[in-house]
Amino acid sequence: MKKVLLLLGICSAISLTGCGMSADKLADKVSSSIESAKNGVEATQTPEDAQGKDTEEKQLSLGDKGTIGNWKVTVKKAEVKSQIRNGKYYVFKPEKGSKFICVTASVTNKGKEEATFLPRIGLSNKIVSAQLYYEDYEYKSTSLMSYDKDLLEKKIKPLTTKKGIITFEVPKKVAKKKGKLILKIGTDSQKITYALK
Repeated sequence: MKKVLLLLGICSAISLTGCGMSADKLADKVSSSIESAKNGVEATQTPEDAQGKDTEEKQLSLGDKGTIGNWKVTVKKAEVKSQIRNGKYYVFKPEKGSKFICVTASVTNKGKEEATFLPRIGLSNKIVSAQLYYEDYEYKSTSLMSYDKDLLEKKIKPLTTKKGIITFEVPKKVAKKKGKLILKIGTDSQKITYALK
């Protein structure tokens, strides 16, 4: 790191010489760069970095509105279910020893084109996804095929709002700790976080 800082200081000094900087100012600039390198000064956090961390760490409560890109999201409630009924005859059931956490939400597309909310395929830094966290454990959203209330892969037209659920299959002991679960919706670089209390 010291060598890199020293090299950067010398390069900047050379480039400033061509801009008409006096020899005294040039010497001061080089000596301050060398001194910084000797002291092992690290790059400081930029205001943008600090702002990004604050945004990610801020937890929203149920009922609060959050925005991710062109999506306005409101998570309204979270329920533990042992099954989800789809019409009269079809029932979604989790694996043995598991339960569903059903998060009820409304989503508005503020963009100018139809878009897919929570798509399955795409670049992780571009697509919006949903994860549920309990301590250090992560659970991905579960697709309920042909269920009209499932928000996973829901196509939404511009300025249109859809209401539905985002479902997660978790072990029963995790479902009992619903109040300690954290929901994150977003991309790798930008997320909104809800505490499911």
